[in-house]
Amino acid sequence: MSPTLKEGDVLIVNKIIYKFREIKRNEVVVLKYDEKLLIKRIVGLPNEHIAYNNNVMYVNGDPVKEEFIDTTTDDFDIKELGYDVIPEGYYLVLGDNRNNSMDGRNFGLIKKEDIIGKAWIRLWPLNKLKIVKWLTFELKSYRIIIGKVIER
Repeated sequence: MSPTLKEGDVLIVNKIIYKFREIKRNEVVVLKYDEKLLIKRIVGLPNEHIAYNNNVMYVNGDPVKEEFIDTTTDDFDIKELGYDVIPEGYYLVLGDNRNNSMDGRNFGLIKKEDIIGKAWIRLWPLNKLKIVKWLTFELKSYRIIIGKVIER
């Protein structure tokens, strides 16, 4: 997830937010894949066709700017995964370091049940303490887990 997150960063993960609202594009999530925890960004939502062409993301044929990416994204279409659109209950996730990321382009779409929660606050290192970008709710009494970012 570099440059957004680095190996060794410690995060608070909100595990219950998606019980109260839908998952949104661009949110950074922790998910379970093949007995591992991965941190990826949601780029494709149910009932959407996602494609990349000449480093531009297209959602249902319309270009969408990705401001947080500073690398190129190779051409890709979810048809390569066997789908015209993302089915209900599934999402497409990609890493921010698109040239060196094991993500949905490799392992396919992920089920909503495999999303552990939203990466919420970076606690460590202290000089980078911050709320992970695209925070859209306020802190109340959420159950949380703390995890360490492992670069993939």
